[in-house]
Amino acid sequence: MDDSPAGQGAFPGPRDARAGSRPVAASAPPASAAGAAPAAQAAAPPASAAGAAPAAQAAAPRARRLDRLTGLLLLAAAAVALFPAAPVLLRALGLDGAPAPMQSAGRFARLLAPRSPDPPRPRFDERGDAEPLPSPRAEDPALDEEAEAPGAAGRFQLGIAERGITLLDEPRAGGSRVGAIAAGELVMIMREAGGWALVAQNDGDSIVMGWARRSEIAIR
Repeated sequence: MDDSPAGQGAFPGPRDARAGSRPVAASAPPASAAGAAPAAQAAAPPASAAGAAPAAQAAAPRARRLDRLTGLLLLAAAAVALFPAAPVLLRALGLDGAPAPMQSAGRFARLLAPRSPDPPRPRFDERGDAEPLPSPRAEDPALDEEAEAPGAAGRFQLGIAERGITLLDEPRAGGSRVGAIAAGELVMIMREAGGWALVAQNDGDSIVMGWARRSEIAIR
């Protein structure tokens, strides 16, 4: 065996060959460092998830406010829709304290009904013999026979006095004189009662009105 330095440098010995066949331990990474890197990556939260948590917390109160506002709007809409029908619903449930109009009308119908006039009582003589009541025509013979319906209504008409007309306060011959109309004057016939007519004429600053015979007026 040659132990010279030259021989060792030219041909490696068996010990050197075994040393060269072993892998270099320093070149492999340590097991603890290799396992710690994935664990650190798994433990660290993603950046997006960490930033989303404060945004979700800030959006929660806003969502609650929107829910409350929506509920108030729905309640107001329901109140507006049910307000016109509230009296009907209360009346149907029997909670309306006001009496029905028909009940009030029925209560006061008897008081508001017109009373029938009392029947006329016949007059009897003290002697016990019943005598007929005197008629107005018998008491006042001056009442004209044509004036049987002094309250009859008529329509307005224009007429001309054929001759001088004397106006009376009543449609009868014995009425009081209230005025006069000259012949040919234009008059307005207000109403008629039998053979009489209520006429009016504008006499300057005043109006003259009275009853005259219908035959004394010519209708235009």
